Amino acid sequence: MKYYTTGALTSAWIAVSALDEQGRLVLAFVARDAEGVAVDSDWDVIGQRATISGTATFTGVPVEPGLRLDYAHAYEQPQQLGARAQLYHAAIEVGIAGAALADARDYLRTKARPSTEAVRAGASTAVEDPLVRHRYGRIAAKVRAAEALLESAARTLEEITLTPADADAAARGSLAVAAAKAFGSEVAVEAGSELFQMCGTSSAAAKYDLDRHWRNARTHSVHDPLDYKYVHIAAYELGDVLPPNHGQL
Repeated sequence: MKYYTTGALTSAWIAVSALDEQGRLVLAFVARDAEGVAVDSDWDVIGQRATISGTATFTGVPVEPGLRLDYAHAYEQPQQLGARAQLYHAAIEVGIAGAALADARDYLRTKARPSTEAVRAGASTAVEDPLVRHRYGRIAAKVRAAEALLESAARTLEEITLTPADADAAARGSLAVAAAKAFGSEVAVEAGSELFQMCGTSSAAAKYDLDRHWRNARTHSVHDPLDYKYVHIAAYELGDVLPPNHGQL
């Protein structure tokens, strides 16, 4: 059984990590409509609702030998499989951050009203409020930094390729993505929250659906622990400790 099986409800095939008869990790591909496969629609969370990530249950599902891959072997050598998968997750977070910033900009320019304090200080529109400008400028800088980290990580993976020359090269790729994922996730959550601080109470009206940015970022950001990414970055830079060789980094 696996909760959070993204896209399984609409897929034709499902990739399943499992142990074979010898206890080795394999990647098995099973048909969505195969006997013994059940996918629930119990994905009921505050964000990322469109991913239809319900629980998948596999009961005695037969798998043809040709549809099984020796997944353990991939992690017995320097690899970038985990980093490339994590790059997609980082891109999702950075994309949410950019979308929240864009919506904040649009709302501030077209709908937001200046606060009473700002009016007393001479502002006639929300965008003339110096505190709004400060908050917007600060989060805009962080979003741009997150975008730059993401681009840098992608370039690093392209340079290292799918077959790293050695463990150190693999570490550089994994940690570049780790930095982009951790920082991008934090910025996405912050941008989704700061949007309301800048735009005011009216922006929280359900008709605008602006809370989707925070909900999506908050839900997706806990896909895997961010703190450990920072720990692995520090361990490598301060003590030359290679990061773990698995699919979450």
